[in-house]
Amino acid sequence: MDFAILTEHILHKSELLFGVDRFETISEFEKRVSDYPKERISMLNYFKSLGYNFKNEKELVSFVKFISTLNNNWGMSVASLSEYTGSFLFDY
Repeated sequence: MDFAILTEHILHKSELLFGVDRFETISEFEKRVSDYPKERISMLNYFKSLGYNFKNEKELVSFVKFISTLNNNWGMSVASLSEYTGSFLFDY
């Protein structure tokens, strides 16, 4: 799974776990992740089972912020993120 798809999957899974239709901002996502330990643990375990072993919620949130910054602020397209995922993966 490339980083753009993984980020979308993290946000979608979080919306389901936290019972929200859509996160308006990454800050809202970050607040929910930090405020709900049971759901947070469930989410971390879910992604660990897929092979994405985030150490804790801070690493998960940092990853989502990083990809969102690349996409929204730096103008990297989803296609570019997908193309360079392999390069990022070895440095992340």
